[in-house]
Amino acid sequence: MTLPRVLFVTGKGGTGKSTVAAALALARSRRRPTTLADLDRRICAAAMLGVTTVDGTAAKVTESLEVVALGARAELDAFIARIVPIRAISRRMLRSRTFGYVTAALPGLEAFLLLERLRIMAGDAALEDRYLVIDAPASGSALELLSVAAGVKNISPNGTLNRLADSVAAFLADPTRFGAIITVTPEELALREALETEANLRERLSITTVAAIMNRVPDSLFNTAELAALSPLGIHARLAVRRNASQEVASAMTRRLAKAGIATINLPMMFTPAMSTLRLGVLLDRGIRYLLVSPGAFGANEFHENADQWGIREVGEAGGTRLYRVKDIRSEPPPAIVPVSDSALETPPGTYDDTDPRIALRGPWMRDAQFLEPYHHTLTYTNIPGASISLAFTGSSITYVYTRGHNRGIAEVWIDDRLRERLDLYSSDTEWESRTTYDSLGPGPHEIRIRVTGQRQHDASDCFVDLDALIVGNRLPS
Repeated sequence: MTLPRVLFVTGKGGTGKSTVAAALALARSRRRPTTLADLDRRICAAAMLGVTTVDGTAAKVTESLEVVALGARAELDAFIARIVPIRAISRRMLRSRTFGYVTAALPGLEAFLLLERLRIMAGDAALEDRYLVIDAPASGSALELLSVAAGVKNISPNGTLNRLADSVAAFLADPTRFGAIITVTPEELALREALETEANLRERLSITTVAAIMNRVPDSLFNTAELAALSPLGIHARLAVRRNASQEVASAMTRRLAKAGIATINLPMMFTPAMSTLRLGVLLDRGIRYLLVSPGAFGANEFHENADQWGIREVGEAGGTRLYRVKDIRSEPPPAIVPVSDSALETPPGTYDDTDPRIALRGPWMRDAQFLEPYHHTLTYTNIPGASISLAFTGSSITYVYTRGHNRGIAEVWIDDRLRERLDLYSSDTEWESRTTYDSLGPGPHEIRIRVTGQRQHDASDCFVDLDALIVGNRLPS
């Protein structure tokens, strides 16, 4: 991958934008001198590299890496100082009420001058054979920043600002000089924002997106046989399924980015062997009560040796993988898996979401609420062979609502203890709210049971089966 001299790093807040910018600048500095321009008001990237700096001043990190903090107001001050070289006059001008009215009448002027400063820095970098990495604002603010050149051209059709705006626009549109890096995490909202940002950069501003960097991608720790072995262990199996499902979500999102023409670089989830009271508080505040630590994980032995003093208690172990519970009197253990029983509630005609308590679960299933497309925005899924869901109902038909996808496998559909179909949920594209209806059942009562086989066709990447909803109907034979 050929990279432009200037890399503009943006992304949804919380996707690790500043971390990626700092790491990218450090990596590039190992090839040739690099400047990291920190536009973030919190100066996060600079802090990660162990330096402090103020607007317009550079701080050395290594012999080949420096960090400079840039602010829009400081660039306005510097611009006035350049065109009014007498310092006393320029300072008085900046402080005057009249000048305040002028700048207020030119929206985006300060941001535009910040872009002009970046263009000048890029030109200097080309002359000195340096790289420039920009820790930009979050994607919404970044798009506003990059759009101001066009606004300045409209406000000032002639003169100095117009010529500068032309220069800035040409700089941003040159893929050999400028390119965007968009950070994203394996979450639906972050992915949607990344796709929208790339489309806006390309269509509105003619700016090239070099790549998306997907941050915090977990490894898949368990294969199908290992998940099946964990199945009797309750919460252990639920956590194992969630871990593997997170990796599958990341893989699916990488394919969606590729379909949009965006190259993706995955960065792994990083773990630390140390655990502090502060970190435990963060876990508890986020509703995390259980930790699953595999024997090959970085720091696993130290974690086990120090768990008690960190306020973490081991509650189970299987194949070397240990399950820990964070001690907290406010927390409650996760709800027990609901077994299928003869006392399952019968349900009249209607639509029953996957979270409906009348739908009984056997085996470890995971619920996910991060997607917008499913019915009521929730899915229940697993890839553990033998796991099943069931619903007792009264009606003459029932419709199974599910998701087809690249990681879906084969499910058995049983109605009244009779196998009606082996249903393949695989599709190369994601198909939300797919439906299969079973009718001519008679008035009921009936019971539907959907069972995970653990089998899949050759092209499928896994054998997940999910439930989006069940629709009980009164469809009678014609």
